[in-house]
Amino acid sequence: MWDCGRQKPRWKSRSTQNLEALGAAKILAWAALGEALGKPVKYLPVPVAAMVESLAKMGLDDHNQVALRDYFTAYSRGWESQVTSAVQDLTGIEARGIAEFARDHAAAFGKR
Repeated sequence: MWDCGRQKPRWKSRSTQNLEALGAAKILAWAALGEALGKPVKYLPVPVAAMVESLAKMGLDDHNQVALRDYFTAYSRGWESQVTSAVQDLTGIEARGIAEFARDHAAAFGKR
């Protein structure tokens, strides 16, 4: 991200995991999504090889298959499982947890 508060452009990369890190060990947070929406939401783990095979069948190019494979592998190993203050730092707005987000946007998810 570009830090506009500096004289010279300076690019930064920020992690935006806030309040609830949704790594593989914390995937139960999706239960909170289901609770907020009033319908069950179930996480089904997909093996990396199956995900890449599916992407190939859908016609995704090799470069993007590799990129998504690498991200999927990293996330499944706990990368990005740390909570950060990036949303607050970048926007000045306190981050929300997934349950609060789901409640606020339930209609977009099809809650009746």
